[in-house]
Amino acid sequence: MVFQSSSLSSSSPSPDTLSAADAAGVDHRVHCLSILADPQPGLIERVVGTLSKRGLLPERLVVAVDGDRVALDLQASGLEDKVASHLAARLRAMPGVISVLLCLKNGCPAE
Repeated sequence: MVFQSSSLSSSSPSPDTLSAADAAGVDHRVHCLSILADPQPGLIERVVGTLSKRGLLPERLVVAVDGDRVALDLQASGLEDKVASHLAARLRAMPGVISVLLCLKNGCPAE
């Protein structure tokens, strides 16, 4: 499963349609990590543990088993791009991990 960024309109929303978070300048960017791995005991704990060591908790975690592969899709907001890239590199280095895709989803909390 690959996350796709939502399309953004070229026009800016009017000030009347901005949420309180938008008005406060809150960043709504969400980093999405899609991980393909061999099914191994403790895989989910190791993936989530990589985030929790940095004080992060995924806002969304979806796990799907397809034959001899496990797909984990997680989303986390409030990350700097550099931190998200570092996390992806750490996940790629885990035993049993086949691939890690990192993308950025721009959106708002209402999505």
